[in-house]
Amino acid sequence: MYTLNDAVIIGITGRSGKSSTAYLVHEYLKSIGKKSIIYSSCLVESPASFAEDGVSYDFAFSSERAIVNILNEAIAYEAEYIILECWEASIAKGVFDNIPFDIKCLTKFYYTGNGHISAEQVYQNKLRFFKDDEDAICLFNIVGDEKYTPDYSTSRMISEANCSNVVLYDSIGLKDWFMADSSLAPYDVIFRCRGQIANNFTANDVKYYANGRTFGLEQQSANLYCNGTNFNINTTLAGSAHLENIVSAMAILNEAGAFDIDAFQSFISNPDLQIPGRMEDIEYQDKTIIIDTDADSALPIIKRLSGNRRIVVVDSYRLTKIDSNEQYRKDNPDISYEYNFDYEPSILNQYADFVYVTTDDICDLHEGIIISNFASRLTVPYEIISDRKQAIRTAIVENGDNHNDIICILGRGNRDIRFTGYHSIELFNDRKVVQEILEELENERK
Repeated sequence: MYTLNDAVIIGITGRSGKSSTAYLVHEYLKSIGKKSIIYSSCLVESPASFAEDGVSYDFAFSSERAIVNILNEAIAYEAEYIILECWEASIAKGVFDNIPFDIKCLTKFYYTGNGHISAEQVYQNKLRFFKDDEDAICLFNIVGDEKYTPDYSTSRMISEANCSNVVLYDSIGLKDWFMADSSLAPYDVIFRCRGQIANNFTANDVKYYANGRTFGLEQQSANLYCNGTNFNINTTLAGSAHLENIVSAMAILNEAGAFDIDAFQSFISNPDLQIPGRMEDIEYQDKTIIIDTDADSALPIIKRLSGNRRIVVVDSYRLTKIDSNEQYRKDNPDISYEYNFDYEPSILNQYADFVYVTTDDICDLHEGIIISNFASRLTVPYEIISDRKQAIRTAIVENGDNHNDIICILGRGNRDIRFTGYHSIELFNDRKVVQEILEELENERK
């Protein structure tokens, strides 16, 4: 008789990469004939799910009861694997505290800013997920900004988490970094934090990593290390960040007992493999259209790979009610609200050549105030088009003679719900808007 012990329960958290990693793990398991269910912002797929394929799921688990219901679904379905993306808010509420995870993974932890909570609270939320775990395999990606933010580093978390079963992996090949930059600490003391080496780990304790890689916006390749074996992969997933997610997925799958090199190579090399809303790459004539969520994670990668091509961005600032709620601000004095307006434009100023400023979810601040605050902080050329669909169309269709542009549509990923007010919504998806525009252009050419 099937019980929950027959399933491998996987919890994935991190500052970035958790959704994409969860998606890759789930899709690989399906590709080799395993029964897997997933709850993530990339995809929800389970017997009781009402979500369509490729549709985002904008929620945080509201209570432990919600998780228990998912586990009950898994029992009824006789799932072999249960994959949960563990969001910040849900960890903070303690809804995962009593879930019998078999594997927990920190995909990447570094603190680059969260406009709604302090750096220390971000760190404590992640730490809570792993703290004193005696049962789960706890996978830590050692990548983190050890040089600039040691107070909120992966090494500190490894040391303070005090997990019984720690497994380390390296998603970006830090060995290469340290060989190239003598100002950084040697690789075997990457875990040094305030004069201590976390749990006495060394380079030899890193179980999974990338030996070498080549990046491109359309094609990536890498040599990976797993189970004492080096092997090559090729993929059309766009951007170097996806190669990091591939390493994370490899580590999880191997610890879950489901990894096979040949099957993994075949899965990753599938040209139709795309992660919904996460640096999706669409080629149209000489243009590259990329759809992603966050400017701070996408644009540095795209800039590095762009060559001499112009980077044109469609972006908006998502403003929530708490940003303008005076009582909330009084109750949370450590939150920096100026950051909310300043951070996104600062990224665009650094990496974009032109920006179409548009809107996303609207709160009780007037749309014009949002746009003016956003646009006033830009130092690169921009045009304001408040209608997001029209902004996307203009970037693709009416962007002069710059046929070789990289067009980055940021801010929403594959979210389908846009709040036009507190009591009204609009349903549309950036990817579907792009597809409709490209279909119209193709029809006009016939």
